Formats: sequence, C-alpha cells, structure tokens
Amino acid sequence: MSLSRVNTSAATLTKNRTDGSVSPISGMCVTCVDGCIGMCEIGKSAFRGHEVIYPQPFGVITTAAEKDYPIDYSHINIMGGVVGAQGIEADSDKAVFPNVNLEARFGHDGGIKFRYPWIIPGIGSTDVAKNNWEGLAIGSALAGTGLTIGENVSGMDPASVIKDGLVVDTADLKRRVQLFQDHQRDGYGAIIVQTNVEGTRLGEHEFVRLGGADRGDWRGRMVGEFRGLTSKMTVASFLFPMTQYYRIFMRSGVSTKPGQPQWQ
Repeated sequence: MSLSRVNTSAATLTKNRTDGSVSPISGMCVTCVDGCIGMCEIGKSAFRGHEVIYPQPFGVITTAAEKDYPIDYSHINIMGGVVGAQGIEADSDKAVFPNVNLEARFGHDGGIKFRYPWIIPGIGSTDVAKNNWEGLAIGSALAGTGLTIGENVSGMDPASVIKDGLVVDTADLKRRVQLFQDHQRDGYGAIIVQTNVEGTRLGEHEFVRLGGADRGDWRGRMVGEFRGLTSKMTVASFLFPMTQYYRIFMRSGVSTKPGQPQWQ
C-alpha cells in the first residue's frame, strides 16, 4: 500500500479522469484511454515537461506533502500529573506556564543559544519569501529562534554583483541578514544561510563568512549549510562580537582565524 499520493495533486494542478477508480501503485486511471487530454502528471508532463517538476504556481506558494503517514501527533497524549511538579518547585504560584524555560544551547561549546527550540527552514529566492521576509526575520529575531535564508538568493538577486564567477555584493542577502540582526536581542537566535550547487559555485558562503566586497557592522552570527547533490556537509561560520573573532566549525575539526567580517 502506498502512503503517497502519486500521479495527481493540486500542487501540480493535475487530476485523474477516473477520480475514485485509480491504480494504487501507479496512480493511473484504471482505464487510460487513447485521446485523453492528459490531466494526470504522466499526461501533463508529456507535453508541459518541467512545469510538473515544481508545485504550481511557482514562486507565490509554500507547499506541503500529501503523504498519509500511519501515525501523527494526534496519536500522542501528554499526560499531566495531579500532584507534585518536575523541574520546578511544587508551588502553585510558581509552577505556571510563563515560568517554563524552553531555552536550548548547542554547538561545540554551547555558544548558539535559542529561547525556543525550533528553527524556520530554508526560505529561499522566490517572491513569497522576499515579500514576507520582514515579518519572518523580525519575528524570529525577537523570539530568539533560528531563521534560514534559502539557497541561491545571491544568484537570483538582480542587484547582485558577480565578478569572475563569484558574488562580491548582493543587496537581497544583506537585507535579509540585516533585518534579523537589527532586532536580535541578547545574542539569542541565529540567522542561517543555506546554499545549493549554484550558490556554492558563486562562493556564496565565502561571501557571507568574509563579509563580501562591502564591509560594515556585522552583529550576531552567520551559520552556513552546504547542500550537495547527493550528500550534505555542514559548515558553520559563527561570529562572536565580544571576542572579535570567528570560527569555522567543520565535522573534521575546528579552525580559528582573527578578524571580524563586516557589512557596509
């Protein structure tokens, strides 16, 4: 039994001709007829090609999977106790939800600190990301959580300056970083830059880590995540203003260099 919906989805603007009578393995209509206009993904991809690769309309949506997992959070109950308390004094005036501490620290020395243990994943170079970035960045920074800048933002930025195949300036990436940093409080949270093969070729992470061609005031820290085609390697650059240095953390070890990368 397939847990996924195959060959038809509102995400690709496709459907079956024989809705309700579908082969569960392939997702094809039980009678695939000659002369059908091709409403399913197989038919549509035959003449519209790449339009079926990405959810539509591309650039103005966020998407979710239709996979029907056999278990979800609705199957789990949190059973509270009637007496006593754990993690706090058993006092009705003190054991109240505003006193719950959800702060999390991680990194090789616990130097990354979040007020709440969650992170917003890659919000990339599409219009829906750019148009809503202000609320995402400011909200995440004030909450003290993590926010990820999606891949290849510099490559899709019309204002980017690229020399010898490498990005040396990008207005959009700097704007996204600055919005977060301007509202970051007490060093909580992290702004993260994710890149793909295109961004890697442009030297996007090197630009972020070194501050690019334009240098100014970098507050907070940047975390970079390289995404390969078939494997993932995490490389993080952190800037701690109080010590005026940055460290490049890799799985193979740690290196430290002097200097403070800055934006103008």
